[in-house]
Amino acid sequence: MPIIIDDIIHLFLFDTVNGRLFWKNPPKEHRNLLGKEAGGARLTYNGKEYWVIKINGKAYKRGHLMFLFVHGYLPAPCLDHLNGTSLDDRPINIRQAT
Repeated sequence: MPIIIDDIIHLFLFDTVNGRLFWKNPPKEHRNLLGKEAGGARLTYNGKEYWVIKINGKAYKRGHLMFLFVHGYLPAPCLDHLNGTSLDDRPINIRQAT
């Protein structure tokens, strides 16, 4: 089942100015994450670095979650960072792409 906006609003506090997410309701086994920035930078097979957040065992790129928060749906088929910096997930820097 794909993640929906209600799920991420329940889980995270969104810093849309800086493009960051913080745990509001972390998983029961990770209560120590409360208030901490969610996820971490991960290198992909093509050498690009993206900020990735795990939710219920599934990895999501932070930019996709930010896009979902702002627009109400996940970007399809992909997301583009306007300034070319894949770790810059501010809403003004991300757009749906083909």
